[in-house]
Amino acid sequence: DGVQVFLNQDGQQFISVASRYSNTIGLQPNAGWLDGFAVEAGRPSFAGALNGKVTGLTPNQSVRLVLRADIDGNGSVDALFISQDSMLDHPASSRPFVFLKREEAFVRSEAVENSLGDLGRVSSAILVDMDGDHDADLLVSREAGSIGLFENRAGTFVDISESVGLLSHVGLWQGLAVVDFDNDGLPDIAAGNIGRNSPLEPYRESLVFLSRGTDPRLTLFALAEGEKLLPIDDMDLYSRVVDRAALPETYREFSDVDLSEVLKTFAPMKRTEINCLETSIFFNRGGRYERVALPTAAQLTPVSAINGADFDNDGLDDLFLSQNWYSIRPDLGRLDSGAGLVLLGQGEGMFTALDSSRSGLTILGENLNAVVGDFDRDGRVDIVAPQTLGQAHYYLGQAEKRGIRVSFAAGSRLAKRLGGTVRLTYGDGTASPRRWLHSGDGVLAQGAAGLVLGYATWPSEIEFEWANGEKHSIPVRPETHDYVVP
Repeated sequence: DGVQVFLNQDGQQFISVASRYSNTIGLQPNAGWLDGFAVEAGRPSFAGALNGKVTGLTPNQSVRLVLRADIDGNGSVDALFISQDSMLDHPASSRPFVFLKREEAFVRSEAVENSLGDLGRVSSAILVDMDGDHDADLLVSREAGSIGLFENRAGTFVDISESVGLLSHVGLWQGLAVVDFDNDGLPDIAAGNIGRNSPLEPYRESLVFLSRGTDPRLTLFALAEGEKLLPIDDMDLYSRVVDRAALPETYREFSDVDLSEVLKTFAPMKRTEINCLETSIFFNRGGRYERVALPTAAQLTPVSAINGADFDNDGLDDLFLSQNWYSIRPDLGRLDSGAGLVLLGQGEGMFTALDSSRSGLTILGENLNAVVGDFDRDGRVDIVAPQTLGQAHYYLGQAEKRGIRVSFAAGSRLAKRLGGTVRLTYGDGTASPRRWLHSGDGVLAQGAAGLVLGYATWPSEIEFEWANGEKHSIPVRPETHDYVVP
């Protein structure tokens, strides 16, 4: 249920679909690629690639996210791994593992790791320059937590989530995307959530998440009523973890019981008040973020991952939402009323939702991740969407007009690209929304290296600003849609 896209030596893209249920060749547990791969007989070979154990992980942990960027500013690409828990230590916080590139070797940096503190249970993460100072900041989403932003200051990280207005929005956050929705040149954030069509919806005004990360372990939702915590889950669930004699005799009596008394043997438990269930956009207002819920169509089922692209090539960025959850909690059932959703941008952060009859998407299973890119090189954005215990879907873009294709020549420096930005400029001095070249798109996923840029009118230049602050422009020739950046 994960996707990674690799480029071979002539710029063509290979798609590797990974599954946490059937471990495919080249995808090892507790592993991530740092050094790429070779191409043999037209196919990717992982022989000799750095794809092995990450030191420091416990047997109960595995790598959830693999991120790349020049963290310490020395001109080389470093690596950040973020762990996830297993059933044996759920709900443990994620741990960061930072490896800095030193000549021909990667050296673990516990100093950088410690600067991130307690990350919480990270669902998704992106290393991207969020403040325009030409270094890689860390953006994370948390399950039963807030969106977190860690500013890179001289190679270590500082948590600025509260000062930029992100800390107060507590939800079941999942996938992230960084997109310039209102075309002001600043990075806005899109974040997936459980939505407004789940069994939790009736309790949204007073919803509390209780968790204990040490033995005996427990996670559950409750309803806050004054000082009391009322149960949402069925009494049968509690009878599995506490003495049945401590529970009332009838279900009616149980509905009024104070969970603080029932679960006192589990104390202390972490209490998190959930105040946001909507899949949302956070607009960057010059250093602070303003949350706006996406349209109703985006709230009908959980959203696990979000991809930003211009699917209709009109010069306004759109969104693709990976939908449906099977395994949030057995007592909540399957949340699967979606089929994959495209939201067409209308400018100023407004969107029009396309139903399946217009988008052509029929991803009816649990789609936890996706990758977008121009895989058939026709100047239109395509979608690869795997499903849990199901078939991966591959959709070819059908936009009426071709976009401007931007790819990178073999051997172009990764440290220069990651953290850079790209946009089109027009003859009247205006520009298209800015795109950020970054690492990290979700669980076991990495975005395509090439870009398709839509346009309102024929552009005059492709404008780049690299991670080191250098600027570069490529003139756009009449009726020429393909450009390779050296």
